[in-house]
Amino acid sequence: MAMVGESPGDGEDKSGRPFQGAAGQFLNQLFEWYLHQVGIQREQVLITNLVKCQPPDNDFDVAREHKAHTICPSLWLDQELLMAEPEIVVALGAQAARYLLSDYKFSMESDHGFPRVMNTETSRGPFSSFNQPAIVFPKTHSIILKTR
Repeated sequence: MAMVGESPGDGEDKSGRPFQGAAGQFLNQLFEWYLHQVGIQREQVLITNLVKCQPPDNDFDVAREHKAHTICPSLWLDQELLMAEPEIVVALGAQAARYLLSDYKFSMESDHGFPRVMNTETSRGPFSSFNQPAIVFPKTHSIILKTR
């Protein structure tokens, strides 16, 4: 299993580790309360971000102008996913979902929560090299903070 956020917050940007702030604390609780009941421990889940550095002013439009939204993930995220080859990927936020689904018209309003199967025949990006299909679940990134 993998969880892919959009970009690090201030604390994560400084520490170099994803989900270390409030969202990370909630993720810890989520694993403790629910996921351990189905045998999933946080250590078994790849938790990462679409981009490894916070875009200027945390604005993906600015990052897009500098092509950081395509260069950075293709260098790092694709390799992380290829090494882990998770069967389930939760895309936390529209930017992560757009990249993972190779669908830049993806709309969180209409597509949120609808899983898509990604495989070598139908996918570009990291899933095109997987040995098995993966299911991508697009979720709003604010779901973590709103469910407290």
